[in-house]
This record gives sequence, structure tokens and C-alpha cells, in this order.
Amino acid sequence: MEGRDTIKNGKKSKIHLHREVLKLTEDYNQNNSIDHIDRDPLNNQKSNLRVCTNSQNQANKQPQANNKCGYKGVWKIKKTERWRCAVSKDGKRYYCRGSFKTAEEAAIEYNRMAIKYHGEFAWLNDINNPIEYKEKAQPCCQDCGIYISDRAKRCLRCYGISRRKNHSK
Repeated sequence: MEGRDTIKNGKKSKIHLHREVLKLTEDYNQNNSIDHIDRDPLNNQKSNLRVCTNSQNQANKQPQANNKCGYKGVWKIKKTERWRCAVSKDGKRYYCRGSFKTAEEAAIEYNRMAIKYHGEFAWLNDINNPIEYKEKAQPCCQDCGIYISDRAKRCLRCYGISRRKNHSK
């Protein structure tokens, strides 16, 4: 999240609006985060902000964009074709006991565990409306279109060809 640039004691720093609204001192900022209760980073009303630990702030995050099943904390075991779930808190991962036949059952168990470990900060899965997975476009070579690593622009074969002087496509 971007903040406003300021210069204080000859050093450049950023001021974040949500920290200004709660009037937190610099010492307090070091150890704590600000959580937007409704998860909208543009809603900086004092009633929507609360001081929390980094772990609590992470618990209130939505599922990652690459989540394929649509539920936070739920994944499929490839060997058994069954579903598991886990909750993380303070750097430790708490796994559910056993596995489930459906993703929905695992999501319900995740919700139970999230309430137990995160309380009011828990992000709960909406069982009836899972988040749709948007498949990320795979990086492709500029010349031939085959899959390559995220950092490369061309595959090794085309890179070698394009370095030659008389390369024509």
C-alpha cells in the first residue's frame, strides 16, 4: 500500500493514512499492524480500523489468487483424491485431523479451526460461493510461444538463434 512521502530529520519516509487516523507513534508502528475490518484498504474510517499483530492481520486476508479450489486453507491430496485443510498462526501450521471427501467439507472444518485459532480476525470461507480461480497466464517465449520460466523472455533455443546475425523468422 502506498503512502505519502515526507522528510523527517533529513530522512525520507512514508506516512500511511490508516496509521495517521489511529495516531500511532513510530515506536508502536514497529511491532503492530493496522487491520481493516471490512478488508477494504480504502476505507480508513476509525471505526473500520483496529490494531493487531502481523499474524492476526494475515488471518484476515482473502485466499491467494492462485487458489484452485476456491476456499482458503483447503487443498486436494493428489494420491488419495481427498481434501485437507490447515490454519496458520504465529508461524505455526495447525492441520485438521483426517481428510474429507469434498472441498466443501474441508472448508467447513477450516472455518471451525479459523474461529478457534483466530477469533474475530478469522477469514471464513463462504461455502455456497467459493472464490473463482483465475488461471495465471503461463509465461511464453516471445518468438515460438513455448513455456519458459517467469524471468526469461525467450527460450534457450530461440535465444541462441536470435543471437546469430542471419536469423530470420
